Amino acid sequence: MTNQTKKRIVVIEDNAPDIFLLEEALAQAHVDCDLISLSDGEQARTYLMNSAHGHPPDLLLLDLNLPKLNGRELLELIRRQPALACVPVVVWSSFSDKRLIEQFGVKYFFTKPCSLDAFVEIGEVIRGILAENSALTAAAGK
Repeated sequence: MTNQTKKRIVVIEDNAPDIFLLEEALAQAHVDCDLISLSDGEQARTYLMNSAHGHPPDLLLLDLNLPKLNGRELLELIRRQPALACVPVVVWSSFSDKRLIEQFGVKYFFTKPCSLDAFVEIGEVIRGILAENSALTAAAGK
């Protein structure tokens, strides 16, 4: 990654093995990041509303099937917050609902992978999204 600043990725996922595989995938894709893991929708809402007033994350990775507050409700809330509206969101879920891409401006949608190789693909996509965002931010002079 050309930008030396460590990126902050928030993963909202209630399945610990998936988070472990994601960490491995990001390492294999050479994504230098702080990975913040939140295990339910309420916890995510609290964290994101607090970070919206300071430094929002560089990317959100969101499962749709969450306890306490589901992923769709969380997406609606995120897109209504001006400080979070531009944060790229990658959705991964065990079921496919690609309408979310158009409805909520989701950057990428994955059906949850079943193998490490498939997780590595997610790491590569995330690396590309972060690089693209860095380039857009630099071009905008922010």
